[in-house]
Amino acid sequence: MELRLSSCSKHEALTDPAAANLLARKGFPHATRPILWAHFLDQLEAITPVEDDDTGYLVPVNLFSHIKEDASRCYARHVARAALNLRPPSSPITERIEGDPCNRSELVPLPDEKRYLRLCEVAFGRLIEARRSYSTVWTYLLMPLVVTFQDDEDVIRYFQKVAMLFRTDIKVLRKQIGQLVNKFRVVLPDLYCYMDEEDMDLNEMAESWMTSYLSREMMLPDALRLWDVYFAMQRGQSEYQIHVCLALLAMCNEALQELDKSEARSLALALPALDMDRLLSQADLIQRNLTSLD
Repeated sequence: MELRLSSCSKHEALTDPAAANLLARKGFPHATRPILWAHFLDQLEAITPVEDDDTGYLVPVNLFSHIKEDASRCYARHVARAALNLRPPSSPITERIEGDPCNRSELVPLPDEKRYLRLCEVAFGRLIEARRSYSTVWTYLLMPLVVTFQDDEDVIRYFQKVAMLFRTDIKVLRKQIGQLVNKFRVVLPDLYCYMDEEDMDLNEMAESWMTSYLSREMMLPDALRLWDVYFAMQRGQSEYQIHVCLALLAMCNEALQELDKSEARSLALALPALDMDRLLSQADLIQRNLTSLD
């Protein structure tokens, strides 16, 4: 049954962390998502928007052309993926992963392309001035915010918070990938051995999933639902992300062992529409089981 966020339940989500987590796992209605995301992002501890750089650093002009190219590719990927989301499963393999079509996430319209490209330049420009660096993954991290917030200044401000919340330097990323691989061996030993024997690049998959927080690999409606959960959590997002990745591997277990190396890579880096209730329940179960082993 679809969850409708009444004024009462919206108030609970804004004031009661337990209620917020419960509602987030069912997915916030898209019309109410801006209010709830803004509230949770504003509440995040020790995450403040990046201050304007006063050292006079100028973003290289040629970098903006790279940003536009990356953003255009990201937008085109979302357009193609949105079309796939409207179709029935393309094969018995993806049908098993997707589950019941009635459990799909609420569809959301893509933003105007010109608005998205413009916001990429403005939002990234501000962050580059502070960090002196740029990452292609930002184009994917920005899209959920552009879809959610109608006010451009909200998009820019909350992108800086998301970029800080999901920031992963190389040292931290290697540690997270190591944790994911170690837990993968414990939770799904048969699949781990199979992927190792078939020489599948687990590190590539793990790095992509961990850096984009699945905004690149998931269908956009599914990524929005997952981010509902992350923002409502307030803390521990990176740890829970590892358990979500393990849950994805569990859901795709049979498919990954039936597909050849190239097909398995394509599946992992471009997931079909998912039963998010099942995914989150599986992630919670894995988290509890691993905690009991510690």
